[in-house]
Amino acid sequence: MDKTATGSSDNDNTVPLTIPTKISPRPSAPHLFHEEDDGIDLSKLFATRGISVMVETKLPYSVADVWRFAWHLEEGYRAFLQAEGDFDIVATEWTRFNGTVSEDKCKLPFSFSRTLTYLHPRTTMLMFGPKNAPTQQTQYLYLAEPLVKAINDNVDANNTSVVQSMYGFFPQKYVVLTMTVLDGIPMSDTFKICQYWSFASTGSGIEVSAGHVRIGCDVHFVKPTMFKNQISTGTESELQVMSKKWCGFMRHMVGEKLTHERQVGIDDSKHHGSISSSGHGMISAVGLDGETGLDASPVPGIDVPLDFESQSERVSSSNASWLSIMLNVW
Repeated sequence: MDKTATGSSDNDNTVPLTIPTKISPRPSAPHLFHEEDDGIDLSKLFATRGISVMVETKLPYSVADVWRFAWHLEEGYRAFLQAEGDFDIVATEWTRFNGTVSEDKCKLPFSFSRTLTYLHPRTTMLMFGPKNAPTQQTQYLYLAEPLVKAINDNVDANNTSVVQSMYGFFPQKYVVLTMTVLDGIPMSDTFKICQYWSFASTGSGIEVSAGHVRIGCDVHFVKPTMFKNQISTGTESELQVMSKKWCGFMRHMVGEKLTHERQVGIDDSKHHGSISSSGHGMISAVGLDGETGLDASPVPGIDVPLDFESQSERVSSSNASWLSIMLNVW
């Protein structure tokens, strides 16, 4: 069962959210795969394929830890959606997918996929369409081929699910493409939102202390619209804020879980237990004490301020619908 915070006081600036309870365990002998296994340079991928960069920065944790807490199980991403006010979330776990995605400018060979559907509250005063926007999202996972083969071999040899077969493997480099389709609001049938989450280790081994995250965006239009420029500009602006919030959310969620593991002395090869957060089931979706969770030394050329929102903006923005950008161009 997820542990869900039930509320906060009027002067409490934290945002209640559901904290994932499952932990992708850290085994005693993890299998590590590095960039040289596939020859794809993630540092140049967005620039060469025309993907707009939302965030590019260092992580305070290894990309392996971000993988096991944020992406291995669907509840890692579910927790972020809940922090943003989304509800009625239905998600599947990773299953096999072998091929490219037509909307993907990078033309990466994805090997696994999963789907989510949820309702996103809309707060715009220009309320055309449903109050809560139905949203469909497909997530595609790119891993280096040696790791893909190892996981698939594990599935076949042990007759287990993909997610179960992923335990024990810690990718040092991976890309998640989230493709989001909106329903029931003006112009939502003209485009899809492709968001890229690219992770690469800055060192080697499971204990590497930092990784690199690049989050990019591409608006894929499926039919002509006279509002193309407005939709693209508005979407990128809103997703940049959301991407920074995700970094802050991950910083504290991963930090909570690592702290919990150290405190309870987890048997890494066996543990699948639960986690609580500071005794009250709450963490901030965008960080504590004015922090966003972004590294103090972002990659040159990418402006990632340490305090991109004020405290008051932080609370209200958790309920602000980025979907409203499609309405504001009317």
